[in-house]
Amino acid sequence: MGGISYGGGISMLTAAEDDRVRAVAAMSGWTDLIPSLYPNETIDMQSVEVLFGLGNLTGRPGDVMREVEREYRRGNVQPALDMAPDRSVATKVDQINANGTAVMLANAWNDGFFPPGQITDFYEQLEGPKRLMLTPGDHGTAEAFGAAGLPNEIWEAAGDWFDHHLKGEANEVDAEGSVHVKPNNGRGGWTSHPDWASVTGESRPYYLDRPSTNWFRWQSSGDMLEEPSTGWNYDFRTGITTTATSGTVLLSGALQQFFDVPTGVLLPTVNRYRAAVWTSPSLSNGARVAGTPEVTLTLEPTDDEQSVFVYLYDINKHGTGSLVSHTPYTLRGDADGPVTVTAELQPVVWDVPAGHRLAVVVDSADPRYWSESDFFNEVEVSSPESAPSQISIPFA
Repeated sequence: MGGISYGGGISMLTAAEDDRVRAVAAMSGWTDLIPSLYPNETIDMQSVEVLFGLGNLTGRPGDVMREVEREYRRGNVQPALDMAPDRSVATKVDQINANGTAVMLANAWNDGFFPPGQITDFYEQLEGPKRLMLTPGDHGTAEAFGAAGLPNEIWEAAGDWFDHHLKGEANEVDAEGSVHVKPNNGRGGWTSHPDWASVTGESRPYYLDRPSTNWFRWQSSGDMLEEPSTGWNYDFRTGITTTATSGTVLLSGALQQFFDVPTGVLLPTVNRYRAAVWTSPSLSNGARVAGTPEVTLTLEPTDDEQSVFVYLYDINKHGTGSLVSHTPYTLRGDADGPVTVTAELQPVVWDVPAGHRLAVVVDSADPRYWSESDFFNEVEVSSPESAPSQISIPFA
């Protein structure tokens, strides 16, 4: 079985239930609905609205889905969280492994519905024959031309996968390396690796220093250092988005794929009263970010529920940046004091040109997500000795 999006997800779920399914090619599918649509307890509003709209327009939602949508409109996401595990193959990986199903997974770095983090997590748990392909694009765009019968690398790989595991043909599947990745910013071709961990050569921590708060604050940035910087705090106001955003579902990833137009930012225009910004030293020789960045921050909200959004940018000498990766994070019921959170950004392979810098931006609103941060509140970022604020960057 194979398919794109819904077809990919249903193929995987069927393979978990029926051992007659010997091979699967799941393209732009989901493995876990909760981190896809509710990452770090933050509603991916754009994706949810598009999926509800498509479901109502092209299908006949059953009683469960109608109830889920009704409660969602009332602000209650619990019914969606209750129904998600049984519809997520991530909860059935033991069945997939027991059946010995050969699994090929293909996804785009910028998939707005089902981002690659849930795919790589699932891939690492598979014990049978497996293949992972990650490429520039958004939901379904990497395979769209293949679905129309036009030449397409992903569809050709799916054909080889079925030929090999169903007909026993010797083909490209025999070649070394089960993980195949192409940089998101289009500066290189496919590279092959024996496993997902091998995509990353080393992870380097950058410790976040305190941004300045003097009267030049509108341009303030903290440094990204090699050694921990502790004992500082920095607060910013919440509830209004800045010029740092994660882009638009379907559109942003397609622009990146077809026109090499990334989701951008002009770093000097990011409102420092509503965000915290850090920049690294210049990468004189350039670098390849490859893997899953991870951020550790100590946050103290001023309300029971507040959202923050973390962005990693590739910045040129003029301050113009391209979004490398991001993650949302919502604090729920944590207003009694500082809370140290560690969160993974989405996996990526990105080539940083020579002379560029990396930048981290943290703010409290993003048009893609539902933010719990109100206009009149603040979030304080700090760096205690027990948990220095930092971002770990994976490099090839």
